[in-house]
Amino acid sequence: MSGHRTKGEHYIPRAAYLEHFADDSQKKPVLWVYEFDNNIGIRIEGEKGIPARQLCKETYLYESPNQPVNTLEQMLHKVEDAYLDVLRTAILLKKPLTARDKYRVALFITTLETRLPAMRDNLQGTLGDIESKVQAMEDQFANGEETETHRDIKEAKHSIFADGVMIAAELNVLQHLDFLFMDNSTFYDPSVGGFFITSDHPVMRYDFTLMNGFGGIPPLSDTIEVIVPLTPKVALFANNRGLSGYEDIHPNFIMELNNRVLCYSRSRIFAPHPLSDAICDRMLSRSRQSFILEYMRREEDRDSGQV
Repeated sequence: MSGHRTKGEHYIPRAAYLEHFADDSQKKPVLWVYEFDNNIGIRIEGEKGIPARQLCKETYLYESPNQPVNTLEQMLHKVEDAYLDVLRTAILLKKPLTARDKYRVALFITTLETRLPAMRDNLQGTLGDIESKVQAMEDQFANGEETETHRDIKEAKHSIFADGVMIAAELNVLQHLDFLFMDNSTFYDPSVGGFFITSDHPVMRYDFTLMNGFGGIPPLSDTIEVIVPLTPKVALFANNRGLSGYEDIHPNFIMELNNRVLCYSRSRIFAPHPLSDAICDRMLSRSRQSFILEYMRREEDRDSGQV
């Protein structure tokens, strides 16, 4: 395997992730795929039943001149297999996670967030902007002759994505957060949208204290909310407020999570059941709410004896 490049590489893992959102009631398991575009006014359109193996793939996505053939692809397979084991033996059975389990889940989420083509495009776009400025300086001060700095930037554009994924995996900063697994089994109802959906950008970061800020969200912010639907019935809520374990989620916050999926998606939404117009309207027509504030309110109610 190491000597041959893997042509079609899934940027959203098939077995470890996408297949968990497949509709098994069909003759062949499929995901219900919808097109979604924030740029032309929020809307959901189209409906296609597509097998997971056909989704979220790109040719030679993870190859880098700085790494041997298939290095990143093989690393990601190991990460996926380790996470899948934790999902099956602990999370879906609501068992406490060991430190090793938590590390594996955090590593999977970290790579799930950083391995996307959108991340590659952002990194290469940033280098492209720098390259344009360097070239303008060359034109003005070096008679258009290409400098060593310019050559280094051009080389880095081919490797920065794969190298960035490897660095993020090595740091694995999400392992330092607390993990609360939200379960909607009690309210699971396909007819009213009582299930989690996902998208082509499944890891969602939010911080209600930074809503009007211009910078990004620090990974260890006190009020960070990292939300990831893991299956139609289970979602991870990574936080820095000591919220951990397993807890049922209220139907209102099923819609909140799904609304975030819509807002973070790049172009495609994946659902385990068809989305009716009524379900779409419920997901779209709502104001943003904070999971942290909701769970803090619940704790206050328990402490005061109201729950």
